[in-house]
Amino acid sequence: MYRFWTTYLLTTIIVLAACTTPPTPTTTPTPAPTPHASATELPAHIPGTWVSPSDATFALDIDADGTVAMRTGNETIELTLVSNGEDVFALDDGFSEPYFATFKSNRMYVYRTPDTSQQPAFILAKQAANEQIMPPEGEPAPLSNDLVGQWAMPGALDRWHLVIEADGHATFGGEANTFRGVFSANSDGILFFDDGASPPVRVERKGALLLFASPTNDENALGFVLQKLDTTGAPLPIDHTSVVSRPLFEPELVETIVITHAWNGGAPQAPIMGVFTLTITNDQAIGSATYTAGTGTDAMTQTVPITIPTAALTPLLDAAATAPLLDEPYRAVLLATDNYPSYGVEINTSNQRITYRALSQLPIPLPWRVVISGDPTIYVSYTPTIGHALYTLDPYVRRDVQQAMVPWYRPWLVEEEP
Repeated sequence: MYRFWTTYLLTTIIVLAACTTPPTPTTTPTPAPTPHASATELPAHIPGTWVSPSDATFALDIDADGTVAMRTGNETIELTLVSNGEDVFALDDGFSEPYFATFKSNRMYVYRTPDTSQQPAFILAKQAANEQIMPPEGEPAPLSNDLVGQWAMPGALDRWHLVIEADGHATFGGEANTFRGVFSANSDGILFFDDGASPPVRVERKGALLLFASPTNDENALGFVLQKLDTTGAPLPIDHTSVVSRPLFEPELVETIVITHAWNGGAPQAPIMGVFTLTITNDQAIGSATYTAGTGTDAMTQTVPITIPTAALTPLLDAAATAPLLDEPYRAVLLATDNYPSYGVEINTSNQRITYRALSQLPIPLPWRVVISGDPTIYVSYTPTIGHALYTLDPYVRRDVQQAMVPWYRPWLVEEEP
């Protein structure tokens, strides 16, 4: 069932990234432009070369007088671009039904009908003098050399990947599909990814991570996160400058730890939760695992004792203590509806409490929302090491009890990484 969920999730990522519809106008469909040459020049932002992010053989060369040369492979077709005076233009070859286009932020949205409230047939990007595409906002800037190479999703390195070439073109995909696109950058250091089917997606670079904006334009969420790989395919370490000195706590002084992992969605057994409460001694952590599923008369609960060797718990404590913290708003990673995994780690010493929370649909939960007792700031950490360390505890937490309650549920299952 988990494999089914993973395939569904990866398919959803690609569908969301490739099929996001531009903002829907509230007006009625725009009348078709009259198919004859314009008596005036086109607006200054339109003339130039417009290229397909997904097909390097397709481009439009638009002149100021509305003359258009459409290049596809070795063939060139002459068209005209005609305005209706309301920011909708017709692409007409004089023989077949015209296409219609709008221009916004260095992008050309092309439609099969004059109704621009529908999904565009394709989207072209304006090309700069250096033959790289223009960013949708800000002044254009060259792409960083270290952007080139392989990127992958933490916890799914072999199943979901991105390969970026020196000219910004990229191959993007995973188990369900693969497609082409291109990156552009502006002078503020913001990246954008175009695939030719959806509006450009804003991408933030944080060291060895790429953070893709939510395809639903939700400012409080991310679309997904990718991590840079070295030439052997191993993930590079996260390189962040923490705004809080580390270690955040001394691992040997930890007295208790509470770990939670919950899932909510449309299944009748939801919400499904595991809570692991542990007291740490010299050589082991002793406590209980409480599993719950469902609500009301269908609710199920079972608590069993668990013991985790201190050596097995050490990677989690070290990862939490050394997590680099940033002072910025927390954004959950939400790619699909009706699927809400959440994670928590609460660490207590004699005089300090630090909590880590993640709402993430990625195989490895991140980013983390971090709260330190006595500090009013809510921090964010993008480290994947906490998630990896959590998964290594699975053999000790009596997951068989939960499987007996909800047989189809398969949490915390990721592939081995180099």
